[in-house]
Amino acid sequence: MSSNSCSAVATPSAVGRSTRLDADSVLSAFNDDECRHILAAIASEPLTAAELHERHGLPLSTAYRKLERLADAGLVEGSLRLSRTGHHTTEYASVADDVVVRIEDGGVSVVLVTDAERSRPSARWR
Repeated sequence: MSSNSCSAVATPSAVGRSTRLDADSVLSAFNDDECRHILAAIASEPLTAAELHERHGLPLSTAYRKLERLADAGLVEGSLRLSRTGHHTTEYASVADDVVVRIEDGGVSVVLVTDAERSRPSARWR
């Protein structure tokens, strides 16, 4: 690991729950226009890759690739969306309410802060 990154460590927070992530992965994702666009799109509601494609004009292959990058960085999580038709799919939601970048002890750390009261079911019906 480089000197400007942190391992994933959960720590208590006055706001709720915070998690330290690899700074390089998170900052690299934020440097990507399409990743930022996806984060903005899923801020209010979870979306599937197909919905990102339909609503925001993002090519489907790009949506999947960028969602994987965001998930690897720890910024989004996927959960199963159940369908009455039997065509289940993965929807993606932001895992953080706030992202804090700190410069401390000669390095950079990124902390995701989430609201402890918010709960996400593991599967939703649509």
